[in-house]
Amino acid sequence: MTSQLPDFPWQVVRTDLIELNGAHYLVVIDYFSRYPELIKLTSTTTLAVIPALKSVFARHGIPDILRSDNGPQYTAWETKEFANAYGFVMITSSPRYPQSNGIMERMVKSSEQLLTKTDDPHLALIVYGFTLLPWCTFSPLELLMERRLGTTMSQSTAQLTPHWNYIKKFCKADNLYKGTEEEL
Repeated sequence: MTSQLPDFPWQVVRTDLIELNGAHYLVVIDYFSRYPELIKLTSTTTLAVIPALKSVFARHGIPDILRSDNGPQYTAWETKEFANAYGFVMITSSPRYPQSNGIMERMVKSSEQLLTKTDDPHLALIVYGFTLLPWCTFSPLELLMERRLGTTMSQSTAQLTPHWNYIKKFCKADNLYKGTEEEL
């Protein structure tokens, strides 16, 4: 069973917990871009997972749907209250059909590989985020942010310039706001 691609980034995300070398991590992956967030946790309790999710949502926005397994962190009443307060739908996968998390299981394996092969997981995530997905000419970060981002690899200004359909309108409004352009 394959999931349908969401309409836009961060509409549907999946979360899971992993343990590696005695450390616990929260993994959150965007189904659209395949971009992961990794957060090191001090505990795997619901009261530790919810603030970590809130910090991810503060960076990327609140998804429409948050998918997870049936772990106690995700089925607790505090998580249901969090979902209600933030306005997203929480969907837990069936314990009888774990294959439904194929994308997450692949991302968990990739995350574990990233963490074991580097002393700097943040730099490893940047490299992963800039790596083109094998079936298209886009990287997870380009798909998530709708632009290329700065990296340690050299890039031209043209590569970093956003190509949003509203960029000219924004620039004009910004200049008007700053008083550097006359209104027509």
